[in-house]
Amino acid sequence: MPDATLPEFQSYRKLAIYQKTKILIKEVYRITKQMPSSETYNLVSQINRAVVSILLNIVEGHRKRDSQKEFYRFLTIADGSIAEVEACLDIGNFLGFISQSDYQHVESLRSEVAIMLIGFMKKVRSNI
Repeated sequence: MPDATLPEFQSYRKLAIYQKTKILIKEVYRITKQMPSSETYNLVSQINRAVVSILLNIVEGHRKRDSQKEFYRFLTIADGSIAEVEACLDIGNFLGFISQSDYQHVESLRSEVAIMLIGFMKKVRSNI
């Protein structure tokens, strides 16, 4: 049964991390549209799938919240996806596919999501 003492568990759409991750997704999609078409099935596909995976794992874990342990497992998968987005951004920037200003902006958003997720994971883990 969900822990009623944690009000942010009431609806995943109300979670601050859900809202911030949607912004990150929008910005990643914006910059990947500017990448060369030769990267459509390579880096573009990889980073787009990874950034969406962050949100989907938070949502799926939230839906399985009758088990905090299971919820935590999904959050660790989301954390891995955040690392994947970070690596893809680094590669895109290194190859010149992402401008320095776009890279800094999106990396800042990614970092905010990562920090929020770490805090969220600590809160969920404390209830296991």
